Amino acid sequence: GEEKTVDVKDILLCLLENDEEERLQERVLLNLSRCLLQLANVDGSTDAVRATKYRKAAVLGCTLALSCASYAGDSGGTVGIGTESKAR
Repeated sequence: GEEKTVDVKDILLCLLENDEEERLQERVLLNLSRCLLQLANVDGSTDAVRATKYRKAAVLGCTLALSCASYAGDSGGTVGIGTESKAR
């Protein structure tokens, strides 16, 4: 392998190692996504471009939450079923 330095701007998420029981990181991402969707609905009538950006960020947040759940499921035996149902 080759060593490489990764810029901070290229990092989407760092996983918390001790977050298996509370799933705090997943809950924060899902709540943030829910808030972004609400902002998109509020701003949608006045600024369609901003509303689209809010929706894209919400999708990214849900995707990251599901990735966290999948990662935790790989190490813990259960794939974050609660997180998957909340993201729907």
